[in-house]
Amino acid sequence: QTLLTAAKTYCEYMIGKVGKGQLKKCFDPNTEIYKTITSNTTWMQKFSGYNFGEENISSYYRYSDGLYSAKVSLTLNVTRNDGTIKVYELSNTFFMENKGEDQWMVTNMINADAQEATRFVRLTYVSNGETLSSQLVDAYSTNLTTPTPDIPEGKVFAGWFVERVNEKGKTTLELAFPPSEDGSVHLPGDTALEPMVLQARFE
Repeated sequence: QTLLTAAKTYCEYMIGKVGKGQLKKCFDPNTEIYKTITSNTTWMQKFSGYNFGEENISSYYRYSDGLYSAKVSLTLNVTRNDGTIKVYELSNTFFMENKGEDQWMVTNMINADAQEATRFVRLTYVSNGETLSSQLVDAYSTNLTTPTPDIPEGKVFAGWFVERVNEKGKTTLELAFPPSEDGSVHLPGDTALEPMVLQARFE
């Protein structure tokens, strides 16, 4: 039911029926998909009515206790002011993540089936205590784009680091992605990413 509610809320946002406040109840506002949705042009805003039809959920896949994906197919029938009907078809795979206390939110949405062999991981970028981006990416991605942190005056951006605990139990910082002017990261083809919280470091 949460998944279907999220899909319908997305459609209602795209026709101007609900605003960002309602969208944030279903879509994590710190994710790229939320930013993409809210930056896109809506489908329609002037109409006399609408209804949903042909609802279907399929291709469910559980990645962990806190992450699953499923494909949602439905139609949105919008009645224009002149009485004609415009039909929008939604057929997207939604990724749902548990944010605590059984609160499930959409953290990604793609126009394709998520294959069972594909493993998705979350990369969260933090700078000066602020989360700049939280992305759900294919673990076998070879090209990534990182956010651009604000560089303190007199400092140089040293790259994105992760915390590691060594065999002695001491926490150290390890460079994960070196700095680049446009945020591009190119990885070897045999790289398998893991979930990471990446901290911006400055020198």
